[in-house]
Amino acid sequence: MMQKDVTQLHETNLERDAKICASCGIELRLPFLTRGIAELASKMPLELKMELNANTLRKLVLRQVAEKLGLPKSVTNKPKKAIQYTTGTDKALRKLAKAKQLTVREYLQKVFESTCRKMMKDD
Repeated sequence: MMQKDVTQLHETNLERDAKICASCGIELRLPFLTRGIAELASKMPLELKMELNANTLRKLVLRQVAEKLGLPKSVTNKPKKAIQYTTGTDKALRKLAKAKQLTVREYLQKVFESTCRKMMKDD
């Protein structure tokens, strides 16, 4: 699965991320996404990447490096969560959608369409 994730990264994430950044006038930079780092990561044993149990922590080698750099265990052992949940963005979107009596998907679609129309008018 990890190999598949890496080989399809451009299709699943990078193209989308680059477009979003470009639409905001930001150049996407990925300093850790180099061939050398990808090759190193692909050669690492699975045990360095994730725990092999039901409640897996991922990115173990990065957590170990962070500990050696002095970060507290409360930080290095914290489970990974998607950014929209840890920042409260998901909660805010749900609230905005509910106010318009829409699902989050419907709300985002309307905002996206409205923004595209506005951008086309401005050109």
